[in-house]
Amino acid sequence: MARFDEQIREQNPWWQGPDRLADDPHLRELGRAGFDWTPPVAEAIPLEPGGVQTLRGPRQVGKTTTLKRFVQRLVASGERRVLHFSFDLERDNRASRGVVVRAKRIHPDPEGPW
Repeated sequence: MARFDEQIREQNPWWQGPDRLADDPHLRELGRAGFDWTPPVAEAIPLEPGGVQTLRGPRQVGKTTTLKRFVQRLVASGERRVLHFSFDLERDNRASRGVVVRAKRIHPDPEGPW
């Protein structure tokens, strides 16, 4: 599972500080879009500390961008331990548990609540 460490760090730049959200490619692209649209699902999914959410759907409909907007909201509210991981290319159904275990080990605030 160590192979996930770099991917986890890359996909969670806000772990280094809230200002690093600006480094996220999906959020940069959203900022260049020229309009702001909030998909209905964004209001339907509760964001609670310790919660686990998944979002499924067809390709290229805005799932990742919606999730990154959730991250923005959580980080803005003071949450530091927000994990995002894209399993697009992963074929091992046990990988999700491994990613969470690795993320807990490598997070810069390992003693904080999950």
